[in-house]
Amino acid sequence: GLCVASIQGKIGYINKFGKFVISPQFEEGEDFHEGLAIVKTEKGYGYIDRAGKLISDGWDDANYFSEGLAKVSKNNRSGYISKNGSLIIPLTYNSAGDFDNGLAIVEKDKLFGVIDQNNNRIIPFEYDWIDLFRNKTARVQKDDLFGLISLVNLNLIPAQYEYLEYLNDTLMLAIKDEKCGVITTDGKVKIPFIYDYNGDEVKFGNGKIIFQKNNKKGIVNFDGKVLIPFEYKNLHLSRSSILPFQKKIKWGLIDSTNKVILKENYELLGSV
Repeated sequence: GLCVASIQGKIGYINKFGKFVISPQFEEGEDFHEGLAIVKTEKGYGYIDRAGKLISDGWDDANYFSEGLAKVSKNNRSGYISKNGSLIIPLTYNSAGDFDNGLAIVEKDKLFGVIDQNNNRIIPFEYDWIDLFRNKTARVQKDDLFGLISLVNLNLIPAQYEYLEYLNDTLMLAIKDEKCGVITTDGKVKIPFIYDYNGDEVKFGNGKIIFQKNNKKGIVNFDGKVLIPFEYKNLHLSRSSILPFQKKIKWGLIDSTNKVILKENYELLGSV
């Protein structure tokens, strides 16, 4: 019901009739979220409630509230405050993310870990990077290798892969020793590491993956069955069963049975 508005270089908040409910007095202002809005005063960033009352002013940086806590920063250190402005988690972290399902990814001394809202360490500080959690698992990176951690089993998959990417909630594209395969999120090999990796992004979608073998591309499904044989210079996935292909220089179209629908007459074809 309130909208950010500026007059003569100052930010305030108006109602739907254009009347200032909170007078223009701030250098910056954001929308309201969980009942509070981020504003900037001469002292720094802080928060106001819908009555315009200033809460916890003077921060170098401030995030929206998430699950009742907001990340704030001062002198390159981050912690978390409550909605009454109390500092709940001290400014001990180099960087910090928002809370999600009671957990936040934080960085300390160039290593990442996970804490809960009581500042308990749920995941130890031993990773170079931690991705956002998905279905209680998250990709991690350690010594330039990827692994998977779980809230149930911390080191679910030790950092041993050159790359990991979710295909869905239970399967992951994996690269090891410059070979591509598919593993389950509990570390079992679903598709053996028999496909070549040349540094290009591996495309996937709709239960299909474009792999490469002996410099030729083909398509397999998530179970490892070859759907399109490895005889193409290039292939594109499509929302339909019609796929653009390139064998030499020009492009054409094939169907899901590898039958040519449109001969190679085009310099470029988009998805169908």
